[in-house]
Amino acid sequence: ILGCNEMQGYYFCRPLSLEELLRRYEEGRQIGFENPEERDYYDAIGTINLYDMSVIVREDAESKSIRQYFDMLPIAVYETDESGFTLVRCNQAYMQFEKQFFEAVEAGHRFAYEDYVGKVGEKYANSVSHCARTGDKVFFDENLDNAHKMHAVVSRIAENPVTGRVACATVILDVVEPDKDSAVDFAQVAKALSTDYLYLYYVNVRTDEYVEYENFTKKFNINKNGRDFFGVSREKAMNVVVPDELDMFMQVFTKENVLKALKEHGAFTHSYRLIRDGEPIYVSMKAVMMGKDGDHMIIGVNSINAQMKFQAEYNRVREEGKAYSRIMALVGDFIATYVVDPATGSFEEYSTTGEYDKLDLSKSGEDFFADAREKSMRVIYSEDRDLFNAMFTRDKVIREAERKGSFEMIYRLLLNDRPEYVSLRASLIEESDGRKLLVGIRKYT
Repeated sequence: ILGCNEMQGYYFCRPLSLEELLRRYEEGRQIGFENPEERDYYDAIGTINLYDMSVIVREDAESKSIRQYFDMLPIAVYETDESGFTLVRCNQAYMQFEKQFFEAVEAGHRFAYEDYVGKVGEKYANSVSHCARTGDKVFFDENLDNAHKMHAVVSRIAENPVTGRVACATVILDVVEPDKDSAVDFAQVAKALSTDYLYLYYVNVRTDEYVEYENFTKKFNINKNGRDFFGVSREKAMNVVVPDELDMFMQVFTKENVLKALKEHGAFTHSYRLIRDGEPIYVSMKAVMMGKDGDHMIIGVNSINAQMKFQAEYNRVREEGKAYSRIMALVGDFIATYVVDPATGSFEEYSTTGEYDKLDLSKSGEDFFADAREKSMRVIYSEDRDLFNAMFTRDKVIREAERKGSFEMIYRLLLNDRPEYVSLRASLIEESDGRKLLVGIRKYT
């Protein structure tokens, strides 16, 4: 459940001499070797952080109401095949969820699709199956009993090239009482996964009829219904899209282009600038299909102005050779930051707050990761020490930063003698004297 990526020696057998090892192979009693072709598959499963739902969705999608039932979002990883799926990993909250609404489970538990036909859990099983077969991220609702309804998402993680099995991760986004549910079906709107959309539309791709929603930071309410979505949108664009980008918008945003992108890539995206409150701002449009028959789509336009301004500022100060101070000025809520040489592991503390200084950790050294695992143990909450040691290794941090742009993990530090959740984030940046790993720690709220 905690996610062990490497073989643990004594768990399989006692230590063997070379002679004994060779004799076991002669007698056909060897443990055997993992197929190297499956390495990426098991690495993908093993690196899923069961304590951070951002592996699937944005952090701000978490609903407060789920805290009535669980301390954190229930997250599980399954391995699927044609007849069912097997629980590979999950966190404690997921085990609590299964025990409360289904039955107690442990890693290795097998779920057969046929066992859920016509029963509670049928939508869950069908969604896992659909995700595994198509690769689509599936949002679904399901009534757990007469008093509770769950909202969940299942996402495809990797496919085993040898066995053909597919790994999928599920997050239980919310458990609510039906009379407290949203104004429209959660599964139709959750795919947007954003609280900062400027425009949000639910479009019938066959008839071009559409529904526009508003006030989606709190509750999804219908603003208006309409016909000819693409015609109306292109006409509206004449007045709101920045003139220099209008021609490009008109060429890109056609029904044919949107449907083609959805068919080939599963999503349509386009970034541009529009005039809002008299000022040009950067926005990003995204469209995704809804429904098993593919007859509807969700189209949302959200502001990326802050990100674009940050990127422009970052590029400017990088050219000036002031990346460190400028980045810290823009994200000054870190309680500690370090600059690490990813090649050698040498590091220096860049900035800290008073309460972090009280932890009395190393200011500099020759091996950042070894130093962190050794000297941080006394200030990491006891229940999180194994997680920290397993996740915070040089290879995992560098690999994740290279693959996704940043590495992030959440754990608890003993700040002022009490455990507080913190988020550690590490990103690689290019400097004139080579690559540097920028590591920041801030309180997680």
